[in-house]
Amino acid sequence: MNLRPFLIAFEGIDGSGKGTQAMKLREWLEVQTKKSVGGWTEPNDESSLIAKTIRAVLAKEIKIADPFEFQRMYVIDRAQNIFSHLVQNKDNHEYKVTERFALSTIAYGMLTGRPAEDFINLHREVLGPSMVWPDLTILIDVQADTAISRINSRRDMEGRAKESFEKKNFLEKVRENYLSLAKRNDIGKITVVNGERPQEEVFEDVKKAVSKHFGF
Repeated sequence: MNLRPFLIAFEGIDGSGKGTQAMKLREWLEVQTKKSVGGWTEPNDESSLIAKTIRAVLAKEIKIADPFEFQRMYVIDRAQNIFSHLVQNKDNHEYKVTERFALSTIAYGMLTGRPAEDFINLHREVLGPSMVWPDLTILIDVQADTAISRINSRRDMEGRAKESFEKKNFLEKVRENYLSLAKRNDIGKITVVNGERPQEEVFEDVKKAVSKHFGF
């Protein structure tokens, strides 16, 4: 059986730039290790039917009455990713990089008023001893105003309606949850990177965090 690869997760509110940084890190790691680097984005609707349902809920095509059960769907999708990409590791990758992981479920789930422990325990309930916390989580931190500006710029290019003031309040609350979770030491190593700067400057800090943690 192949060894489980190291898992690096990128987290942050919408518009933080985590997807760009995840892509850049995969490319950089391939140069550093001279091996291919795997990864995925959650929800992983490329291979998961439940993730397709999650996307439909997010697009308001269908409704889920219980927000806690909606987060359970994310965890079930995550379970498939863990077993398919980490436990199996058929491609024999040494590193996997994911955009979003368990921290997202906890940070967004906390908006329901339930404590972080409820969503941490949800992972244990669904996955039991198979639950994997990232070897390193990189939280790209930006202000809600910055995120909204980036999201709206992208929507302008795509010809879609801009996000509302309510979205800003929502992102502010999620950001607060992320930063509170970053202080914990029971859900894997978490490093906060200032995402308010140009992409290359942010990536320099990402490389430093990865190099320090993995000894490059």
